[in-house]
Amino acid sequence: MSGWNQAPSPRDQILLFRETLGDRIPENHTSRLFAEILDGLDWSSWEQHYVLVAGQPPIHPKVMAGAILYGLTHGLRSSRCLEWDCGNAIDFLWLVEGRTIDHSKFCDFRTKFQRELEYLFRQIGRVAMHLGLIRLNQVALDGTRGRANSSPHATASAKTLEERLKGLDEQIDKMLAEADQVDHRDMYLFAHATRVA
Repeated sequence: MSGWNQAPSPRDQILLFRETLGDRIPENHTSRLFAEILDGLDWSSWEQHYVLVAGQPPIHPKVMAGAILYGLTHGLRSSRCLEWDCGNAIDFLWLVEGRTIDHSKFCDFRTKFQRELEYLFRQIGRVAMHLGLIRLNQVALDGTRGRANSSPHATASAKTLEERLKGLDEQIDKMLAEADQVDHRDMYLFAHATRVA
């Protein structure tokens, strides 16, 4: 029957003009906002932790930190889930620019740069909060751009902002601690699963 919807890109079809990852991500998507914030930061202190030698070059800390923190804003605590999303979810694929990143690299990076990640997440949260793009109940970035509300009743006082920042700091600490627990649990489960098999 020919009345069915036809696939615009059959799996084996060779395309003359290939679609890019960027074509699949809307202009106002949160991953674009996240990448824009990361691009504006100074990464030189992170880069000093690396010794570049012959062999496989390391993945830049901006990519690693970006994927971990973007994952946290989407509720991903497991390095294995983060590995899967970076290989399968379009927004993560776009953010890491198609790189294949193993769960152990994510886990090692998060352990090595825990303090830096906490500080970076606070920076991103403060920028997003300043722009009115963060909802603290989810610690998720909302890239929707809207009209400013300059009503004195809608403007947060310094005390309110400090309370929100304190709440943000507590949530960041909690999320990173949960991520450590999940990775330790996964490591234990997979170590025992391979022994049984």
